[in-house]
Amino acid sequence: PGGGVRQMYLAGTGNRTSEVIFVCGAYVGPTRTFSVHEELENYYVFTVSGPQFCRWRENGGEEARDPKGNAVHVSSLLEAIRGSCFNVTQGWWTYEYCYPKGLSQFHLQGQTRKRDPEYSLGVLAEGSPVAAMKMVMLGKASISP
Repeated sequence: PGGGVRQMYLAGTGNRTSEVIFVCGAYVGPTRTFSVHEELENYYVFTVSGPQFCRWRENGGEEARDPKGNAVHVSSLLEAIRGSCFNVTQGWWTYEYCYPKGLSQFHLQGQTRKRDPEYSLGVLAEGSPVAAMKMVMLGKASISP
C-alpha cells in the first residue's frame, strides 16, 4: 500500500506547531523537494516527497523496501537527510526544515541576508510519544513540485 510517515514538531515561537509528512513522490537530483502551507493559524504542514517512501510492506506499515528490495524499518529512510536543511521561499517568507533539529520561518533582509524576523515552527522532542513517527495511510500519493 501507499503511505507516508508523519512527525510532529512542537513548542515553536508563539506556540507554533508543525507536521511533517513524508510521502511517495519524486525528488530532484541530490536534494529533496518539499512544500509547506499554513493549515490553520500557527499550524504548518510540510510535505516531503521521495521515492524511498513509495514501497511499504504489510507489516503494520513499519517496514519499507530499499532500492535493492531489502526490508528496512521506515525510520531508517530518514537517516539519509539527518543533519541536512532544506529551504523553500513562498512570497515574503522562507521556510527551512532541518532534520531532526526543527523548522523555521524567516524573511531574508536585503543584501545582508539577515533573518529578520525569524520564528521557530517547532522542534522534534526525541523520545516524545507525540513526536514519534507513525504510519499515515493516504488516498493517493502526493508529489511535491
